[in-house]
Amino acid sequence: MLKKIRKELPLVLRALHAELAPIKKVALSEPELLALASNWYVRYDPLQPSPLGKNKALHAIRKRAKLARYMIEPTPKSAARPSAKAKRLSAHFEALQRSGGAWHDLLQLRKLAAKELGKSSQLAQHFAQCSDEALRVFKRQLAQPIYV
Repeated sequence: MLKKIRKELPLVLRALHAELAPIKKVALSEPELLALASNWYVRYDPLQPSPLGKNKALHAIRKRAKLARYMIEPTPKSAARPSAKAKRLSAHFEALQRSGGAWHDLLQLRKLAAKELGKSSQLAQHFAQCSDEALRVFKRQLAQPIYV
């Protein structure tokens, strides 16, 4: 494939370099970063019906919380220490990520137990109760406002 495009590649790379040249350094202040992560996360209302279906939509929310948390957390090489506000917001997204992950894991165990042992099996019923409780916890956390 590289042999086919070897003549075009330098031209494409030069064009890309020219496009990116004005952006010497992309830097956001901490308040800008917190607002960006929060706005990106709440772009979709987690409590509204989704065309994906309830479970897939809730799992997508969990993944957005995870990414928002990663956006906020400083890198190990970061010179700046995060503010209390950044730590709170990161903790909020981490709590959503964890509770959403716990619910999703239990939901998968519930489905597996029901498939292998039947819906009325004791293990399937146990995972059903656990996943329902985990879902209630996750939804309670989703209902909490995000403070930036």
